[in-house]
Amino acid sequence: MNITINSNNTPFKEFIEYLEKKYDLRFSYKDEAINGKKITLNIKNGDLKELLNKLEEQTLLEIDLVSNRYIIIKQKNNALTICGYLYDKGTNQAIADATIRLETTKKVVYTNTEGYFRIEDVAPNEVIDIQHRSYIEQKTTATSLANTDCIKIALELSTTILEEVVIQNYLTQGISRKSNGSILITQSKLNLLPGLTDPDVLESIQWIPGVMSTSESVSELNIRGGKSDQNLILWDGMNVYLSDHFYGMLSAFNPYIIKKTTLFRNGASAQYGNRISGVIDIQTENEIPQKINGGLGFNMIHADGYIALPIVKDKLGVIVSARRSFTDVVPTFTYKSFSEKVFQNTRILSSKNGINEEYDEEYTELLNKFYFFDFHLKSIWKPSESNKITFNILNIKNNLKNNVEILQDTISNRDELKTKNESIGASWQKKWSNNLEQETKIYFTDYGSEYIHDLKDDGYNTLLSKKNNVTELGLHLTFNYNIKEEQFLIIGGQFNQNKVGYNLEEQFYGNSSGNNKINDNSHSQIYSAFSEYKYTKEKNIFINAGMRVSGYSFNTNFNFEPRLYIEKQLNSYFRAKLSGEIRSQAISQFIELNEDDLEMSNQIWVLSDNENIPIVDSQQIGTGILFSDSGWDIDLDIYYKKSNNISILNPKSLTATDPETIWYHFGSGITQGMDVLIQKKYKNFNTGIGYTLSQTDYLFESIQPETFSANTNAKHNFRWSTSHKWDDLEFSTGFIWRSGIPYTQAIGITSTNPNDPDPLYDIEYGNINESILPNYYRLDCSASYRFYYSAEKKMRSRIGLSFLNILNHKNTINRSYKINYDSEPDIETIDKLSLGFTANLVFRLEW
Repeated sequence: MNITINSNNTPFKEFIEYLEKKYDLRFSYKDEAINGKKITLNIKNGDLKELLNKLEEQTLLEIDLVSNRYIIIKQKNNALTICGYLYDKGTNQAIADATIRLETTKKVVYTNTEGYFRIEDVAPNEVIDIQHRSYIEQKTTATSLANTDCIKIALELSTTILEEVVIQNYLTQGISRKSNGSILITQSKLNLLPGLTDPDVLESIQWIPGVMSTSESVSELNIRGGKSDQNLILWDGMNVYLSDHFYGMLSAFNPYIIKKTTLFRNGASAQYGNRISGVIDIQTENEIPQKINGGLGFNMIHADGYIALPIVKDKLGVIVSARRSFTDVVPTFTYKSFSEKVFQNTRILSSKNGINEEYDEEYTELLNKFYFFDFHLKSIWKPSESNKITFNILNIKNNLKNNVEILQDTISNRDELKTKNESIGASWQKKWSNNLEQETKIYFTDYGSEYIHDLKDDGYNTLLSKKNNVTELGLHLTFNYNIKEEQFLIIGGQFNQNKVGYNLEEQFYGNSSGNNKINDNSHSQIYSAFSEYKYTKEKNIFINAGMRVSGYSFNTNFNFEPRLYIEKQLNSYFRAKLSGEIRSQAISQFIELNEDDLEMSNQIWVLSDNENIPIVDSQQIGTGILFSDSGWDIDLDIYYKKSNNISILNPKSLTATDPETIWYHFGSGITQGMDVLIQKKYKNFNTGIGYTLSQTDYLFESIQPETFSANTNAKHNFRWSTSHKWDDLEFSTGFIWRSGIPYTQAIGITSTNPNDPDPLYDIEYGNINESILPNYYRLDCSASYRFYYSAEKKMRSRIGLSFLNILNHKNTINRSYKINYDSEPDIETIDKLSLGFTANLVFRLEW
């Protein structure tokens, strides 16, 4: 059949009647399926198949030819085909290479050179996310794009530069490397990682070369030789001092409300200050929800839920989430494994085993309760197109109570440990013009740690109370100015006020009573100004040059901190990079030792005071190269970092009885290292190898004249991971191997008062960190399956299973010593072991 038709905006029913009359065809349909649809076609000498295909494309209906003459028209199970054209609001030019993403199914397409995109089989309730590096992100619904004529969508030029993605799927989907050297983790796109059932942000970044935790704790992340307290962790711009639950076994941030996390290992923007190592900038959704969506779920440790509500369409929205552990009610196999790792060598684990090792007696356990909780609330208000105001609340808590009574004696032990981080903040974004945008942030953070140990022993009572509190008031003002399409200027100021309190009190009751108190309260203000110039030319060069200047209330000096990052495209395969930075910080963590402490309670925050505790500073330079071709990516970084005024606990003070022993010393450190990532991508399969070669040496002349390795120095760190996605089924496997970390060997004991009837003894040590623990290795894997309850995919679920340390290898991650007085005084070695074989399950329901 030869068909020639020229139709312009003809009602579909009228068009059908014309076809039936002209070509002797017969159509079967329901009026409601074709009402409102209009046809515009121009076919010359075509056939029937071509005609029906074009009608399907325009009407978004299913049109089936059941014989040579008979045709059935019906709706496509409510599925839509969406399309549109993107253009610049100012210039009317088409926008190519924009990302169009379906939030539910994660499907992604890109606009062509005409700004055009088209996606078939889209659920009517789907939210469409439109992004481009140079424009402000937009979100809309599928129904708004499912018109017969593809609508035109205007995007506004952003005053904030969005750096080019130079490596997609960095290790796995959802992680990418940007042209400014940062690593971007987009939570909604993140594929499964080895050993994880949930996309825990602080666990996930440890698969990136240069980031590790030698203690298997997310609260003790070492980024390129830095200490964990030298990392800046931000939640929606608010400084967070407690970043973990369960004493480092998982992060304190609900991953299902995180939009993206930006990680800087070096070359950080001048907007970031008061830390000298890594930057972990976590951000939640900043756009008003287009529809009600949420989720509920649980694993073998905790349950959580979240909901996003559009209160007033395109004007006001609210996001709420809460998470709590349930293992204080239902102890699970995962909780047991975590507990054995966390509480080993403490009274907690001893009492769990039914024998108190300190007294070697059977006991009655009166109470053992641990739980954690976090809560987040965010409101987003957009009173006008040029103004946006957000309000944030973050609440993090960990609570431990353990009471033990010895049966054969009148002895009881009570331990209570509480930690919290409460943050409240607000931000105001104002768009003054197409070229100028302002952002103002204010927040208040209150961190607290409180530990109580109450020992009653046959009429004697010892009560230890220890508190550490940090409050921080922060105010940030930033202006982003778009000089030209490729040039941006950022200027701003920052004010931080910190108050830190430390209280230690020991009370003794019995034949003799006593009371020892230590109270230390300090405060400081930091005034900072920063400026940054960014130049970017896509697929060519990126330059970020900045300066940060800080003044302190406790001295009259100013710290000048230049920052530089350059990345240049050399050819189609290679990019070169260069970075340099100077940074400083005026708050640090020390280890406080007391013989009655739980190990989890011994880190305290202290402020620099220009007298006893100096400001810590660092200088870092780096260079590297990237290679990409045919699914292969290689990312190589070489870096050198020097840190000054860092603190270290003298290992010889751990068992010292001499009250004149100096616990803390200040010195310098040098890190030299190389990070390499080699990965291969093929369709839905990713595999990658991460390797770090690094050496961190300290020089503390007050302890010993020679340099020695840092406590966390693992010279070789190797990670291999692979992930595969097949429809809605995901698998991921990973292997970790690293060198053992150094420790200080005990070589003997000496008596400090040999003529006393009850002499005291000290342990003699060899050179600091001269010995090395055995190498560490671990094999992990995960699997998950996503399924839907209807064709519209309005409600979906995911089940998952993970295994950590499948081989159940007993890795020694720390070694210390104490004197055993059971018979003759002798040295007892105390090894801390890694997490053993651990399984976890997850189930989630989302809508």
